[in-house]
Amino acid sequence: MKPDKTLKPKFDFFNSRGLYGLDLANFISNDPLILRQSFNTGIIPSFDILKSILQSDQNVIKMIMQFVRVRISIVKALMVNVKLLRCEEGVPENNIRKHLIKKPGSFMLDSKRFVKIVRKVKESGFDPSYTFRKNPQFMMVSEKKIMAIMNFLVNEMGYDSSIVAEYPKVFNHRLKERIIPRCSVIRILVFRGLIKENISIGTFSTMVDKSFLEKFVIKYEQEVPELMKIFQGVFNGARKGTGKETRNVQCLPTAVQWPPELGAS
Repeated sequence: MKPDKTLKPKFDFFNSRGLYGLDLANFISNDPLILRQSFNTGIIPSFDILKSILQSDQNVIKMIMQFVRVRISIVKALMVNVKLLRCEEGVPENNIRKHLIKKPGSFMLDSKRFVKIVRKVKESGFDPSYTFRKNPQFMMVSEKKIMAIMNFLVNEMGYDSSIVAEYPKVFNHRLKERIIPRCSVIRILVFRGLIKENISIGTFSTMVDKSFLEKFVIKYEQEVPELMKIFQGVFNGARKGTGKETRNVQCLPTAVQWPPELGAS
């Protein structure tokens, strides 16, 4: 192998596209096999395809620095996935471009699997265009997890499925470690008549732990002394895999009449 004939053209190419110095060193360190890729049939066409989607070399560099492996097969699959979102599901190019730069992993799925996920998203009552704009990582969530969270929020908590579909970010969280503990607290507070305001899925699922504890647990400890234990018991049981989360949820009232605005079924 002659470095001046095999490696130098690749380094020169990266430099010409704006990737050099420490960034280039980090890029190659994260993906050393890139230097084994064919220059003319692998690296160059991969960069050209990415640039056609992202509009500039600078955006391509930002994307590949997110630990993306530049392989022509992966890039071609990405192109198919982008085309599906843009042409068939109506996702605006600007949104695709923005999320592709920040969260490229959401696009790096095998095209057949990606199509299957989009189809399942539709069957579950979600609008792929809306869902992608709100949470591109949704495409990475397993069908099993989607159905488990939907089942709990709809059948256990009484939310209408159309309401759940408006908050696709809730599927980024773990059911047993975050959603069930928080819902258990909210449900008992509503049952006791301690909170009357509508609690949206977005509010209770995205609040940081400190804020949630202050607003929904500590604030009502005098009225409901066991509230902290309910929350911690569910959380710790889920964390340790003891099954406590199931027992605690079952001991809570199940016939809570949610306000109409919550989308109760």
